[in-house]
Amino acid sequence: MQSVPVRVGVLQAAAVLLEARVRATEDGAERAAAATTVAMLRSAIGQAG
Repeated sequence: MQSVPVRVGVLQAAAVLLEARVRATEDGAERAAAATTVAMLRSAIGQAG
């Protein structure tokens, strides 16, 4: 894996879509994975800011 530059707006959009998925799914594993990914995205957004 390697780091690549990404616009903050792309991370924000991904976080919003995943947050919607967290709310919509009834699958606990899917909810946990999406929530974890949202947390990582929010952390990356905070570091970029």
